[in-house]
Amino acid sequence: SSKGTTSDVNGFYELKDVSPAATLRFSYVGYTVQEIALDGRNTVNVSLQENAEGAKLNEVVVVGYATTTRRANTGSVSSITRKDIASQPVVDPIATMQGAVPGIFASASNGLTGSQFNVTIRGMNSLSAGSEPLYVIDGVPYFNESLNQFTSANGTQSPLATINTADIERIDILKDADATAIYGARGSNGVILITTRKGRSGKTKFDLHVFTGASTVVNK
Repeated sequence: SSKGTTSDVNGFYELKDVSPAATLRFSYVGYTVQEIALDGRNTVNVSLQENAEGAKLNEVVVVGYATTTRRANTGSVSSITRKDIASQPVVDPIATMQGAVPGIFASASNGLTGSQFNVTIRGMNSLSAGSEPLYVIDGVPYFNESLNQFTSANGTQSPLATINTADIERIDILKDADATAIYGARGSNGVILITTRKGRSGKTKFDLHVFTGASTVVNK
């Protein structure tokens, strides 16, 4: 029915002229909906449980010079966690964003391992200037551009490929004007924040990742 009410700041609510056989439906943004049969009772107490989307809103995200919760953040931020990165046997951490982050197009310049990645966030933002986003690793700006020392006869190698993906805690991508508010014009093409893992007091944990592969000569 269209009959309903809203609880006050203390959680108290009141419904009038309700059938004893009615079913009450409790809902709130970020919480799982509950339906409880009245069964002739005059009082129904309920405690809503936070759903998966609500828990995600409380996730901590990095926004340049500070950290905040996703619920409080007003900008467009996408994140990739260590769990997502560990499930992909890739050399370049940028490769983990392929097909995993909306609004981002990432493609390798060639098929060689560790090759340069071309990344655009929400399309091309410039006709003549570069469209590469700004990379920030643990708060330090980092340029993922073609460098002479990373160029060989087999093509251009990505400097980011020198970072062990197992050492990355999370990757946050700032995709709107929120990036320029923090980094100025350097963030006009978006910002990719890479946070590496750090030691924690009282915890000792070792991770071992082993990957094997085989290749066949196509034309001997």
